[in-house]
Amino acid sequence: MIKSKKGIALIIALILSVVSLMLIGMVLYISTQYTQLSGRLKLYVSALSAANGAYNITKTVLPSIKQKSSFDLSNISPLVGSREKCLHIKLTRLTQDWPAYSDWNYNNCPNITKATSTNDDDIINYYDLKYKLGNYYVFVKIVSSSLGNTFPRTLQLSSGGVTSHNEKLSPTLPYLYRLEILSERIGNSKDKVHISALFAY
Repeated sequence: MIKSKKGIALIIALILSVVSLMLIGMVLYISTQYTQLSGRLKLYVSALSAANGAYNITKTVLPSIKQKSSFDLSNISPLVGSREKCLHIKLTRLTQDWPAYSDWNYNNCPNITKATSTNDDDIINYYDLKYKLGNYYVFVKIVSSSLGNTFPRTLQLSSGGVTSHNEKLSPTLPYLYRLEILSERIGNSKDKVHISALFAY
């Protein structure tokens, strides 16, 4: 009887030891996963901040580039690369008209498939603007341009009245651009964020 009680006590002690080790292992695994997730989130937020910063700079630069075909971008300190001539064509023509413009091929602009591609590699290789923000390179590419709201509008009112077509209902925005923005950590191509944005001007 005593031997069987000692045997049962030993088995219970072993089971409790195994359960305790399993609990300790689970706690260590969860804490390790949490630390890794927290690190990944921090990198994501950094890459996203760089992408947002590039967008904010870009939306102040694009109107100036659209106004003049030769715009001096050298005073924009985070800018490390640009294709001004191709960018000017993209800003002043509809997407389908880009390659038809005579300067498109003259300025070595990419073929229309590459110019409109949203693939990460194509954004990196055929960017329109490239920034260095902190530890990130940020590539900005216009992949499409379409007509905005420049046509006169007539608004039918529910009472049957009509407003004058000269009345301004909204600001005139001749073009709507789709931007692809890729932020990639220098030296670590896995740490990146890809966002899409619309810009009207």
